[in-house]
Amino acid sequence: MRTIVRLSGLSVLLANVAVVLGILISEIYNLGGEVLPLSGQEGLHHLGQFAELLTIRELLWLAYPILLLPKGIALYMLFRDRAPALLWALILWCIGLTFGIAVDILTVAVVRDLGVIYLASEATTQSVIESFAPSIAHTILLMQFIGDNLGATFVYPFFAIVAYRAGFIGRPLVIVNVLSVICVCLGYRGLNLLFLGETDISNIFAIGFFGLIWWEVSIAIKLLKTRSLNSVMVST
Repeated sequence: MRTIVRLSGLSVLLANVAVVLGILISEIYNLGGEVLPLSGQEGLHHLGQFAELLTIRELLWLAYPILLLPKGIALYMLFRDRAPALLWALILWCIGLTFGIAVDILTVAVVRDLGVIYLASEATTQSVIESFAPSIAHTILLMQFIGDNLGATFVYPFFAIVAYRAGFIGRPLVIVNVLSVICVCLGYRGLNLLFLGETDISNIFAIGFFGLIWWEVSIAIKLLKTRSLNSVMVST
């Protein structure tokens, strides 16, 4: 079990490296936010002009849920004897990440092809693309909302509380976990879905992503150091 737990910690670290690299690419090349520009000619032109970079970014973000999957399994293995109900958290975790992987695969396909096809098409075809592209955006936003809330809102706080009671993490990390999940999954995702795009208000809630990165990296380090449940020390 020790090897599995440590490998899961390494996987979580790599997942967050992928996320940070995706954020850096977005900032360096001014690609825009997470919500794809699928409304109007300007957005679709942007999608086509930066198709290669956007594809790289989305592939990095696709790696995140894939590499993150072992974390829930490792936490379940560590704490299942203390909290048998953790099995339900693990099930929701897997379902939520499956949604996340599905939506990220869809997103990669969209950024790789749709904008390029739009730029290469005649006016009639472009008009057709402009008419259905917002529906694709809405589908992606809805799937992100469902996946994140299934795999995080109903899971992360439970994982955090069980880990805290077992002496695996300290109270500050529990608080960061809960607040970050609320900000990202309910605030950011919810407002994006409501307004079909990022707004100034939803971007305020996006600060929760940095809290989640802190949570993931902290857990990864703890998993890498863990030999057995008896060796866990309370973090500060």
